[in-house]
Formats: sequence, structure tokens, C-alpha cells
Amino acid sequence: MLPVGNGSLLIGMVRGYQELLVAGIIAKIPKFHCVQAHAVRPLVAALNGEQWSHLDALPTDASGIAVSKPPRLAEMLEVIKLTAGSAITVSEESLRVWQKRLSSSEGLFSEMTSAGAFAGLESLIESGEIEQGSNVCVPVTGSGLKEPLEQVDN
Repeated sequence: MLPVGNGSLLIGMVRGYQELLVAGIIAKIPKFHCVQAHAVRPLVAALNGEQWSHLDALPTDASGIAVSKPPRLAEMLEVIKLTAGSAITVSEESLRVWQKRLSSSEGLFSEMTSAGAFAGLESLIESGEIEQGSNVCVPVTGSGLKEPLEQVDN
């Protein structure tokens, strides 16, 4: 479950798994699910055939994925389809909820971008796309110390 803006993390991870597959270290490449803020969702829109333009982008607290016109969009779509993954959006409220939850329950002060991946995971579990109890990797891609103080709840 990855937060996605420019797509570098997604594309790099899938390439790494492809190398492991070719080397015979793994039997298959896992599904890659991605999350974007609802305010800035070029990948999700493209994957779902939604009419969306970079001009439709709104402000988001998830600055690390606030990429309204990613140059590697076609490549991101390709690797999501290759892995039978998906891409969803999450609300600004869910970003704040998960940043606070990670801090209070796990002692991790993540940036909103990382919190978005956990919000996305929760949503995919609730929808049944990811089975509860599945092994899922959710990298914490950045510290909350990078966020402007006015974005951080007490």
C-alpha cells in the first residue's frame, strides 16, 4: 500500500520485485495498491476513466503526493495493472485521523502523505478488496516533522 505522487516509489518497488522474480527468489509479484488524496487524484482518475485535469486539483495536507500532472502516469498505470493492484483516494479528514492514530498508538509521527497510505488500507479492508488479516506492507515514507505546524493536530 503506497502513497503515490510522481510514482517513483511505486515504479521502483515493482521493478525491484520483477528482479526478484527473474532471479527466482520469489514466485510472484505482490499486488500494489496506491492511494492519493481526493483533492489531487490524477492516477485514480486515469485508472477509473474519470474526467479529471490538473486544473481540478485542490489544496491537500498530503504535500508529498500533491502531484497534479505526474510525468510517469502511463508507467504508473502499467505497473498497477501488471500487479492486479488498485488506486483509491482518501479524504483530508482521514489523513488527519491516521496521522493522529499512528502517533498515539504506534509512537510514529508520520507526514500526512504516509498517513494516507494507512487510510487507504483501512478503506480497502472495509471494501473487501484486501482481506482482513492479510500481510500488507505500508511504508512510512516521511516524518511529520516535515509538515507545517498549522497542519498538525495536538
